[in-house]
Amino acid sequence: THKKDLKSASPGSRVALNLSGIEKEKLSRGNVILNSNFGKVSTILQAQVEMLPDLKLPLKQGSQLQILLGTQEVLGRVYNLEKDKLEPGEIGLIELKVKEGMTAIVGDRFILRYPGPQMTIGGGVVLDFDPLSNFKKETKIQFLSKRIKVQLPDLILSELEKRNFISLSELLENSHFSEKEIGGQVAELKKQNRIVTIADGVVLSQKWREAGQRVKSELVTEHKKFSYKLGLIL
Repeated sequence: THKKDLKSASPGSRVALNLSGIEKEKLSRGNVILNSNFGKVSTILQAQVEMLPDLKLPLKQGSQLQILLGTQEVLGRVYNLEKDKLEPGEIGLIELKVKEGMTAIVGDRFILRYPGPQMTIGGGVVLDFDPLSNFKKETKIQFLSKRIKVQLPDLILSELEKRNFISLSELLENSHFSEKEIGGQVAELKKQNRIVTIADGVVLSQKWREAGQRVKSELVTEHKKFSYKLGLIL
């Protein structure tokens, strides 16, 4: 790509971009250029981390850290989900709350450092970038545990647990997987009767059956109460 005019560049390529409509003072290290329908800026990251084994102290709840993801470097605080502290060499699930928005996708890897004096203490992988504020702590741990291997079937099924119904175009749009890979795995999960496709969307088979049972139960109840009426008022 050196000294060549290109219409496109693959991930990992070093390129110079001619950007119009923006002042250079508004650009800074770590900025990410994305398509309008890809990527998300978040101040909360759910992740799994592994601490370096030769650390002298554990990673305590609420510690301030420097998070390095790609060329992004931001300060944030760590909140251990499974225990109050992570000992040297331990692996655990955490929630990172950063001071500035970060662009991350599922499967991104990052480095953790103490900010001053700078010392690398471990690294990890992004499992989700939603706050999961409606999840209880135990439910959040179970949800993230299903995504640890960052395997496509696990990500699709867990995403449907979180959002119930998702259009195919939005399913894992912020991940490293291509539309072709996602579409192929959706077809395979459908063959296994683990998901149901409805119009342009996807839902877990179990949740679809549960919804059908609720509708059926509601119809039976209403019919018993108002057997002389036609239909059901929604």
